[in-house]
Amino acid sequence: MIVLQDVHYSYRARKRWFRREETVTPVLHGVNLQIEAGEMFGLVGPNGSGKTTLTKLIIGVYPPDRGEVLYQNSRPNLSNGNWSEKIGLVSGAATRLFATVDLHEHIVLYKNLYRTFDSVWFERQLEEFQIQDKLHKRPTMISFGERTKFELALTLACCPEVLILDEPTVGLDPMAISLVRNAIKAYLKAKGGCGILTSHNLKDITEICERGGFLQQGIVSDFFTSQNVNSELLEDRFREVYGSG
Repeated sequence: MIVLQDVHYSYRARKRWFRREETVTPVLHGVNLQIEAGEMFGLVGPNGSGKTTLTKLIIGVYPPDRGEVLYQNSRPNLSNGNWSEKIGLVSGAATRLFATVDLHEHIVLYKNLYRTFDSVWFERQLEEFQIQDKLHKRPTMISFGERTKFELALTLACCPEVLILDEPTVGLDPMAISLVRNAIKAYLKAKGGCGILTSHNLKDITEICERGGFLQQGIVSDFFTSQNVNSELLEDRFREVYGSG
């Protein structure tokens, strides 16, 4: 279970270092959120609303200015190797793969780093994604969609307990989007875990997440369940919350 209690966070930057002035940009203003075990929570919001900041607080990249972030009653700590093993992060906008290392070498690296790596599940997922014949290539030598699918399969094979999916289907064609959604749902059913999914493709949220909410004015509100909305209704609500323009 992930719990956020009255979480506040602001970005700080030196304006003029010699005068020691700094600018403070508040982002989160008292977020209260509970994500149950086995649940992916769909976080909705426009660019710049603080979605990525909130996910970084959950995995421990940033400490909150005020309030508390807990996973199973403990605070996230990236300096703790056991905690790092529990995190799975996939961002459609940025890759964590090494440009000079081929895909097979990535697999060897992850198997050595993650004791929980499920080779059988991974091999099956490569076949589902139809990229098992690409392992001799480097990430820069395969298509964007192939790279995204490989990175997702590699991440899920590590059996993370906390899963952060930031725009996992951005830039993908309809067939690839369907494959990615199915892989995520299959993982959650087979392995469990909990976390957050953000996407501007609102159908990702209604198909993968049972529950979600809107991040607006620094808090999460307007909670919904996917049983009660579809992507069209969610898009209408998005326009109401953030404005049509």
